[in-house]
Amino acid sequence: MYSQQNRLEEATSEYEQVLFLNPNHLAALNQLGGIKKKMQKYQEAETYYQRLAKLNPKNPGVRLELGDVLTKQKKWEEATKAYHQVIDLKHKLSEAYLGLANVLMLKGDSLQQQEKSSEAIASYNQALDIPTNIHIEKQIHSKLMSIYLKEGKLEEAELSYQKSIINRYLINHKLKIIYCPIPKNACTMFNTIMVEHSDYAQQYKESSQDIHEYIGRLEVEMRLTDPSYMQNPDYFKFVILRNPFKRLVSAYLNLIVKRAKPISFAYKLVMDVYRDLGMEPDIYKSITFSQFINYLANTDNDRLNAHWRPQYTFLCLGRFQFDYIGQFENLNRVKKDLNQKSQLKIPENIFEYKRTNYSNYKFENKLHKKHPDELRKLIKKVGGFPKYEFFYTPELEGMVREKYIEDIKIYEREFNQVVEF
Repeated sequence: MYSQQNRLEEATSEYEQVLFLNPNHLAALNQLGGIKKKMQKYQEAETYYQRLAKLNPKNPGVRLELGDVLTKQKKWEEATKAYHQVIDLKHKLSEAYLGLANVLMLKGDSLQQQEKSSEAIASYNQALDIPTNIHIEKQIHSKLMSIYLKEGKLEEAELSYQKSIINRYLINHKLKIIYCPIPKNACTMFNTIMVEHSDYAQQYKESSQDIHEYIGRLEVEMRLTDPSYMQNPDYFKFVILRNPFKRLVSAYLNLIVKRAKPISFAYKLVMDVYRDLGMEPDIYKSITFSQFINYLANTDNDRLNAHWRPQYTFLCLGRFQFDYIGQFENLNRVKKDLNQKSQLKIPENIFEYKRTNYSNYKFENKLHKKHPDELRKLIKKVGGFPKYEFFYTPELEGMVREKYIEDIKIYEREFNQVVEF
């Protein structure tokens, strides 16, 4: 009960009393390992999981947890050994492979920070040899690109960059259309439209899966794997861009504020913010918009999740040319243009797809220092999300302009509009 209420010190005391009565109590050891991990006391968590592993040597779940807390402590060799033990047990293989790849990625990051580029590249390439998924591969290629660029190896950087980006694109060979999805830019809607106009339409309908989950399936061959199609004039290529200031507010509200517990990648960001502040994590209190922007401004692009990574990074740094660039803020125009310029016929009910409801309420004060629980109460009170201008102070605006300068330049050039409040 204490654990469920996040009263972790009290929960720890109770479980320790259990171990006093029975030092080999498996459930108590497992719970204490989990509590210490949640409190980011990884060395203490390791102690409990090590004891549990000795008592229950054939439990792959314990080895996975042990690998995770060893990774958090940068004990690369020991973590690798733990994941290999899971593989030897022939259970939970996918989790073990992901854990191994993560160890090698983080080891590569550490070596890169120490300016040991060749060793970092070797570690990243080892991670690529492990069977994981396209999302992990994209992260690794993005990290390799950063090293190659710093070393002036432009051909290697170009190849890594294309591999990190290209699998995000959707290709519809039936209609000869290529779409570059950018999270928070109506990508759920356009991903759905792309699939609904493909040979996979019926299968997708019968799957009852989330569109992002569905297009990640191996048998759904809609991911662009050959970059040469981007040079093929027979294929119509399009992308949707969004005002960077509005995109960040939308990401914060939908992925951090809206949920009592943030979605996995947002959870990681919240934990990172607390780590950088040197504070005990409080996932339920979460973070303010000001803390969110400060984190983004001080984090390298290749470490940012796609939902708040700069939009220009999805465009292959200008190496790919698009036949049409649409404006998120004018989807009616996008629908009309795509119907005229491509074989992708946008349905009349396009706006029936889930969209964020914003309130017209005028707030007297800025909202940048309010925590999600306070914001959720305000949202309920005014009947919708606050508009983006209520979150930005001059200081936060300046930070976003500096971090997202390339996005702003592209947006202003394409739509002949000045990005301002």
